[in-house]
Amino acid sequence: MNKQKVDSDFLLKNRKVLRTPEQCFDDIIDYPFESNYIYVNGLRIHYLDEGNHNGIPLVLLHGIPTWSYLYRKVIPLLATNGYRVIAPDLIGFGKSDKLTNKKDYSYTKNVEWMRLFLFDKLKLKNINLIAHDWGGLIGMRLVAKSPHLFRSVVAINTAFPRIEGFNPVFFLWWLVSGLVTSIPYRSLMSLAIIRKPSKQILNAYDAPFPEKRFRVAPAVFPKLIPIFPWQHEAKINKELWKELCDFSNPFLTIFAEKDPFTKKVEEEFIEKIKGAKNQPHLKIKNAGHFVQEDDPGLISGHLLNFYQQIHKSDKNI
Repeated sequence: MNKQKVDSDFLLKNRKVLRTPEQCFDDIIDYPFESNYIYVNGLRIHYLDEGNHNGIPLVLLHGIPTWSYLYRKVIPLLATNGYRVIAPDLIGFGKSDKLTNKKDYSYTKNVEWMRLFLFDKLKLKNINLIAHDWGGLIGMRLVAKSPHLFRSVVAINTAFPRIEGFNPVFFLWWLVSGLVTSIPYRSLMSLAIIRKPSKQILNAYDAPFPEKRFRVAPAVFPKLIPIFPWQHEAKINKELWKELCDFSNPFLTIFAEKDPFTKKVEEEFIEKIKGAKNQPHLKIKNAGHFVQEDDPGLISGHLLNFYQQIHKSDKNI
C-alpha cells in the first residue's frame, strides 16, 4: 500500500485533515472535468489534467476562496488547441485535503506543497504559469527559485508582497478575514464579481466548505500574507524579488480596473520584470477581482493568442 495513502488515512482518522464529501459536488454546473489525485507529504491534492497530455503544459493556480472551478470557462479553449492544461486545488480548497489546525498552514508550506506537486510528482518542465490571487504569491516564488523550469508567466490580479506599499482595502480585509468563517463564501465572491453570477455558480464556490470546520484555510490565508517588514515571509520575498525581476521569458499581466485589492500592482511588474517588456498586457475595464467570472471569453482568447505567439517563435528558433 502507498505509504502516503497510509499517512493520509491516519491524519483523516485523527481529524487533523478533512476531506469534503464527494456528494457536496454532485450538483456543480459547468464542471465536466475528470478528477485526478496525487499525494504530497501525506496530503491529497486534487487537480484537473485536460487536453493533450503530450502538449505544452499550462498550469493554472487559483487564489482564495476559490478552487479550480474558477478556470472552468478558460480551460476548454486552451485544451482543445493542443495544450496540456493542469489546474490543481490548493491544500485547504476545492477537492483537496483541508487541514483543521490553522497553524499547519504557512506561506512557505504552500510553496513547498506546490513545488512537490509540479516538479517532483508531475515532473513538469517548460511550464507556462497562469496565476490568480494567492496562486501568484505561490507561483511567482517558484518562478524566482526555479526560473529554468518556466517558459512564461501570466499574473492575473495578484501580487508579490514585499511591504512595497500600503493598501487600505487589503489591510481592512487582513483585519477582519478571520471573523468571516460563518459567512457563506458565495456572499464574499459576489462582492468581487461585476457581472451578477447565478445562484448555481455561487453554490459551486461554497461546495468545498459545507461546514465551518472546513473553512480554516480561506480564513487564515489572508493572515499569511506578510504586511510588516520584520516578518520572515516578507524577507524571503524581498530576497527573491531580484530573481523574479531577472526573469526574461514572457511575463504577461491581466488585471481588472475595478479590483481594489491589486490596484496598480501590475505597473511594477511591467516596469521591473525583464520578461514583461513589450508584452500584450491586458487591463479589463468592466471587471472585478474575479476576472475569470466577469470576462472568461476575453481572457481565454488573449491567453491563446499569447501562447501561440510564444510557441510560434520557439519553433522558428
